Amino acid sequence: MDNPIQIGNLVQCNKSDDLTKPFLGKVKRIMDNHVIVQILHFDASDRWVADKVQYTTLIKKCNIKTVVVHKRAQ
Repeated sequence: MDNPIQIGNLVQCNKSDDLTKPFLGKVKRIMDNHVIVQILHFDASDRWVADKVQYTTLIKKCNIKTVVVHKRAQ
């Protein structure tokens, strides 16, 4: 893992027990081996599942990667 996981980080989640496709989320809580992630952007095929879990899911730390957002120079 390149960057340490912190609350509020944007993360790319590759594997989840709830969703079948990779998705983008925001870290809400950090535990020993897992992270609670708010689901922000997901594949359309997972829309019903995302709604069912109220856009929140539990992910193993090894299955997420921190996303770095760069501002464009104008």
